Amino acid sequence: MSLLMSCSPDKDGERVEAEVSISVNLSSPDKEMGLSEFIDSVTIVRLILPDSLVFGMVRDFLTDGKYYYISDSKQHVVFRFNRNGEYLNTIGRVGGGPGEYTRLGNCFLGDSCVFIDDLNIRKIFCYTPEGEFIRSVSFPFNIVYNDIVFLPNGDFLCQDLSCSEEFPERGLWVMNNKGEKISTILETKEIYPYIGRNYATLFKESDTIIRAYNPSSGEFYSFNWDNKTLRKTYQLQPDIRMLSDFKGHAVDNGLKAERVDCIMAIESRRYLFAFWGIFADEPTGRSVYTLYDKQAKRSTSFSKLKLDFEQLFSLGAFISSNIPNALVTYLSDEYTQKLFPEEYKQANMGDNVLVLQIMHFKP
Repeated sequence: MSLLMSCSPDKDGERVEAEVSISVNLSSPDKEMGLSEFIDSVTIVRLILPDSLVFGMVRDFLTDGKYYYISDSKQHVVFRFNRNGEYLNTIGRVGGGPGEYTRLGNCFLGDSCVFIDDLNIRKIFCYTPEGEFIRSVSFPFNIVYNDIVFLPNGDFLCQDLSCSEEFPERGLWVMNNKGEKISTILETKEIYPYIGRNYATLFKESDTIIRAYNPSSGEFYSFNWDNKTLRKTYQLQPDIRMLSDFKGHAVDNGLKAERVDCIMAIESRRYLFAFWGIFADEPTGRSVYTLYDKQAKRSTSFSKLKLDFEQLFSLGAFISSNIPNALVTYLSDEYTQKLFPEEYKQANMGDNVLVLQIMHFKP
């Protein structure tokens, strides 16, 4: 394993620790924690499509400051809305012509453009916010990644999380705008399971700083694009074996030992928030939330979130977002009607309505 590491000064000029190890108690969590203990406020965003359109399976919620974007992995399109939640246009479509792809993969934003990738055919498509096709980037089939973000110089930072005999390397690396792998930031060839998920593991904090997370190992990294340095910032160490502890297993199928998978994680300025799934040799498992307070240097775990904000009647489903310092969930037509029929009527939900709940972390 090769890793470029550095320490950086904090605001007072002192050196910052290269890594903080965090013990996580998943075996005996508290019963619940109030959302208001770490969330400062909640913003509700209501997005409405025309009657002729519906939401399928939402994957990402992105904003460029002017518009909102929702990627739909069932219909393989991206919907654009103004800040009032009004539909503007659709971006991308499935097909075989110019600007068309076989499936929608990762969706991410560039400078005044929207990117959609298709790993089936190893292409990245670039569109204007209005949906006009600009260009595509092709790359070889021996290149694979799980998450990707746009860099200020027009290149892409990619993250590999899965590892197999066919693709034996995982880590962070840079692809240029010609589809060529030009530099490696982090590389390891250890074999251990990774469970695919839609939740993003790369987050652009700014044009300079990009945060990266490995859900199989609990490692957090900070990549500084200006000086090209990578720093391991946090290491989550739960009291149940993580997937990275099962060396030599490319997949988790057949594992009978109790194990934990971090389904999603968010690093805000003050907190590390994570949602875990705990499994053994059984079809279903249990879930636990964890919260690490960077200021207090304290880790807590709990089985349930108490929704002590009057705007919220349900936590909803987690959704990836590029909104800084925020936890975002959504309520859809099917989910709300089935579990909260009265609230469904009051909220005037429908299959063309999506309600986003942006929960802003305390400073």
